[in-house]
Amino acid sequence: NTLKLFYIINTFVVYLVFLGPSVLLNKDNDSNDILSANLYQYLDVKNILPALLVSFLAINSFRIIYNLITKNKSIPNHTFDVGIWSLTPIIINILIFGLVAIFIDKIPSIINFNDIVLDLVGRPFKHLGNSFGSGALLTATESLMWFFGIHGGNALESVKLTAFEYSSNEVISKTFLDTFVLMGGCGTLLCFSIAIIVASNRRRSRHVTYMSMGPMIFNINEISVFGIPLVLNPIFLIPFMLVPFSSYCISYFFMSTGIIPCVTNTDVYWTTPILFSGYLATDSVWGSVLQVINLFIGVLIYLPFVKLDNYVALKSNNRIVKELTNYVKECENNTEKTHIFDLDPTLSRVAESIANKIEYDSNNGDIEMFYQPLYKDNRIYSVESLLRFKYKDNYLYPPLVINIAKEKGIFQTLSKAITKRVLHDLEGFTDVNINIRASINLQYSLIADRAFMKWFFDTIKTYNIPTTCVGIEITEESSIPIDIDMAKVFNNIREKDIKVYLDDFSMGKTSITYLQNNHFDYVKLDGSLVKNLDNERSRDIVLSIVKLGKDLDFDVIAEYVENETIVSQLSQLGCNIYQGYYYSKPLNYEDFIILLQDDLSKRHREIFEENKIALKKELKEKKAQYKKPTVDEKKKENKTKTKNTEPKKKETSTTKKTTKVPAKKTSMTKSTKNVKDEEKTTKTTKKSTNKSGTSKSSKSTTKTN
Repeated sequence: NTLKLFYIINTFVVYLVFLGPSVLLNKDNDSNDILSANLYQYLDVKNILPALLVSFLAINSFRIIYNLITKNKSIPNHTFDVGIWSLTPIIINILIFGLVAIFIDKIPSIINFNDIVLDLVGRPFKHLGNSFGSGALLTATESLMWFFGIHGGNALESVKLTAFEYSSNEVISKTFLDTFVLMGGCGTLLCFSIAIIVASNRRRSRHVTYMSMGPMIFNINEISVFGIPLVLNPIFLIPFMLVPFSSYCISYFFMSTGIIPCVTNTDVYWTTPILFSGYLATDSVWGSVLQVINLFIGVLIYLPFVKLDNYVALKSNNRIVKELTNYVKECENNTEKTHIFDLDPTLSRVAESIANKIEYDSNNGDIEMFYQPLYKDNRIYSVESLLRFKYKDNYLYPPLVINIAKEKGIFQTLSKAITKRVLHDLEGFTDVNINIRASINLQYSLIADRAFMKWFFDTIKTYNIPTTCVGIEITEESSIPIDIDMAKVFNNIREKDIKVYLDDFSMGKTSITYLQNNHFDYVKLDGSLVKNLDNERSRDIVLSIVKLGKDLDFDVIAEYVENETIVSQLSQLGCNIYQGYYYSKPLNYEDFIILLQDDLSKRHREIFEENKIALKKELKEKKAQYKKPTVDEKKKENKTKTKNTEPKKKETSTTKKTTKVPAKKTSMTKSTKNVKDEEKTTKTTKKSTNKSGTSKSSKSTTKTN
């Protein structure tokens, strides 16, 4: 950057020297007469093309000389040191360009290099005159210059003023070109801007277009030309040249045939907005109509190229994102810290764009979360929230998003947006199942931040959910300090009835010492262990962790459960909480609600079936108790009833006879009641018993009487 400063100084000095002695001294080389030409006229916009050519030559000359004299030398990157070494190439350049300028000054009718360039550029137009061909050539040349970053309007300004001077007999003039061909500036960019708004899905292009629309109404389009950019963009080369040419041909046709009046007013300045300029230039509303026609056709030409730009940008973006993802994965494997914004400029530019979108979406609450359920006993036990960040219609690798947010200083902003989204979605989950719990992934650096945790607890209160439905899952790239402060942090969380999960236990920097003080309610096994349960050592490690969980009172969760074999192996080892694709992939909010409803319906059906089985069993037992009598049993019962009624009649007759005896009347009544009670208890006895019983009872009755 220090050297670039001396590039600029060198270029400016060389350009002034290259103007020649006649301009700098303001004197003719043969006499002492003062020339009409002076320094200022070579510093206006007409000289931009010669200035660019001189700059190109001067910079490359400086670079070559500087590299030669500093070869194999170590030069400190300080302004003073670089300045000292830059003096030599600057002096050499002044001598070289000064001598060439003196030589050019000796040529008759030519003052300097600028005159040679401008004469060469304007000569073809002078020979063609004010014709259709010269106008077409000027339009194409100006567009081509703009494409290479040269201000074509300024470079060809002198040609427009001289070769296309207004004449009432001619169609083409400078006003004609400014008003009907270059609407929105070079490339007829007003058409391009409308096409971008209609068809572009590139956020940056749309943003730049919206910013440039104000100036573009007045035909000032540098914001779009260099901001999108259109300069040196091969996708837009064809329409950038074709649209002005088509506008030129259409306008020339309508005016040359007399359908629309020719330009009559040359006082219309080039910054006059569209429609107004068309009306003022032709003194007719048909001039504005012609501008609308050109505008419509220009938009149609630009549209397919805008869509092509979308496709090319998406392909390029996917390639760069893949490179960034691979870089982050490599850093993870090597447990190294990422430095994304120190990478190649192409990669860092995309990372910058991703960071801007992260910040924008976080501030606007547009963060998208997916949810993967945890299963226990074939039922949804809880759910883990997972970040799914979409960029250019593709979901990014989550650690890439996290690392970009960290390096850009917006990680806490992103974490707050994630928390709000999960709590909002959890309200919907608890409407279906009041016992569902969702865990939020947070890093220890945030949990240890008192201000963040105060915000976290206060935010939970604003939602209609109990704290028991919220969990915190600690994901950590660096080790957690084992000290008193750590104990206070976790105690504070558990006092709020919030469950704490430890992610990826047994890998990275997670330590067995984390389990000393029982800060965690759940410990998640690392996926590398779960995937390798065929390995005996892996099984022994899992078994040890499960046994440790039973002894230290925490539950063990297995991630990456992808088939029934793994489920069976984990079940044998004593692990009964599972998370993985065997049960469900991560789902968006709507799909998880459906899954939750299905799980609840399934549980209701299970409960109903369990109740149904229990009810059937109960009815069966009752049926066995109250067995329905057979036909033979009914006949026997009826005979028993008829025989039991006969002793009653005899007893009543006996009673009548005994009423004649006045003594002990009351005692007889009591005895008859006793006989009736005895009859009721003897209905189910055998016939022989009934006969003997009745005779004995009658005898006893008479004796009593």
